[in-house]
Amino acid sequence: MVSFPSALAVSVNTFSLDKSTYNPGDSGKATLIVYNDQGALIRITSVDMSFNYFFQDGLAYSQSFVVNSLSMNVSSSTASQSISVPFSLPSDVAGGYFIPSIQVTFNQLTSGNVWSGDRQANLDATKPLNVQSQYYTLYQSATTLSYLFIALAVVFLGTTLYFAMRYWTSKKPNTFNTQSSRQ
Repeated sequence: MVSFPSALAVSVNTFSLDKSTYNPGDSGKATLIVYNDQGALIRITSVDMSFNYFFQDGLAYSQSFVVNSLSMNVSSSTASQSISVPFSLPSDVAGGYFIPSIQVTFNQLTSGNVWSGDRQANLDATKPLNVQSQYYTLYQSATTLSYLFIALAVVFLGTTLYFAMRYWTSKKPNTFNTQSSRQ
């Protein structure tokens, strides 16, 4: 008789993103580490990361990024190696914070040294994905242009004052020359 443990205790131990914020249309990479608390050896076969977010027009959208063909053995009470999941965002995604959903598909080594069928653990990422809105990006661009304009105005004013001072100092009468010519 083959028995399967009833509890699914596979969890995402670590979840990180390659950037702190993303813009619409950006590509990125999520890196995760899976922890095995099954009491038996498991083999991770795939990882599916899904984003549920909104378009700028308010429509809901779901997008999945799957890493298949994994064959990663993870001993009981240990963490897996890093698993990288590349992703790309639509160019018209709305700004905001989105928590990715992660589905880990794995097999478990049973007491009869037989791999179980596919089992899945549905988990949430431990860190949200931050997408900057296009309006915020435009605001940042306008702010940068404002600072550039102010810097150019200061340089122009400084240059004007410099040449004005040189002009006015060249027009002053030289008191030394005036006194020497009287003698």
